[in-house]
Amino acid sequence: MTTTRPAWAYTLPAALLLMAPFDILASLAMDIYLPVVPAMPGVL
Repeated sequence: MTTTRPAWAYTLPAALLLMAPFDILASLAMDIYLPVVPAMPGVL
């Protein structure tokens, strides 16, 4: 019988390091976008 490799073979610390840059970028984008939301209907 052949052994199959798990779908996600990374350890938790490695996974967190891989995802951290995307999480930081998303946080920065929301910090820029959310304060503008109340003014959007007036601008549009």
